[in-house]
Amino acid sequence: MKVLLESIGTATYSWNARNQLAGISATGFAASFAYDSFGRRTGKTIQSTTTNFVYDGLNPVQEKNGGTVTANLLTGLGIDEFLTRTDGVGTSALLPDALGSTVALGDGTGTIQTQYTYEPFGYASQTGAASTSSYKYTGREDDGTGLYYYRARYYHPRMQRFMSEDPVGFASGDFNLYAFLGNNVMNDVDPFGHTKGGKQNLTVTNNGQILNKQSSQADINAAIADAEARGMSQKHIKALKALKKVVRRGGTLGICLDVLIDQVLSEIEGQDAWREYCANDPDCL
Repeated sequence: MKVLLESIGTATYSWNARNQLAGISATGFAASFAYDSFGRRTGKTIQSTTTNFVYDGLNPVQEKNGGTVTANLLTGLGIDEFLTRTDGVGTSALLPDALGSTVALGDGTGTIQTQYTYEPFGYASQTGAASTSSYKYTGREDDGTGLYYYRARYYHPRMQRFMSEDPVGFASGDFNLYAFLGNNVMNDVDPFGHTKGGKQNLTVTNNGQILNKQSSQADINAAIADAEARGMSQKHIKALKALKKVVRRGGTLGICLDVLIDQVLSEIEGQDAWREYCANDPDCL
């Protein structure tokens, strides 16, 4: 439990047994959060208003209040790539900058309705029409609590740091376990809250072709068939199959929490092979 001075007064933060933020309480303010077995946030309650999330991989694609759908999200192939959001007011297009931060919301006629500007570390200011969309700085969710949800952790833009220690510890390459992107906020993003920029460079090279998190399942399937036909080692084939499984589930090792990583590895029995193909972090497991 941690206590910090906020605009809402003295706020008390509580974590669950998996070190996930479970609640925020202050005089006249309360928030709580729920998660699934993969570490994805499935619900939030802010001042008695509950929002539940339906996911496609790691991206939320629907917002609900109980059994009632309150918003649908059209997402791209990338993590935090939100194209449109449709709620009771209508459909809004989310217009991003180079970091994926939403800088404007446009309506169906192409007219800008809402605009956002950001300080370097993400504190947002809004002009124009009010909106219930929470996807703002680097595409992450602003819950109205003063924090952004970065999956593994929550980020405080005013304090310019995370609210809890990096779950990968010093393997992130930073001795400050609360730092945000090593203060290199103009050139990098961390959609996972795990490491400086996330584990971005997981690759498997097959017959001269480089396969990574952007590769399609068709390309990975073709590489597996090619490797088997050429009699490549089982270690190499298992690495390709591991990459296929992780991509199928919505992204890379970098956006999979420990439970999902362990599940993938146990299914393909490729722990040793996977370590060999973690390009930037041989201790990523």
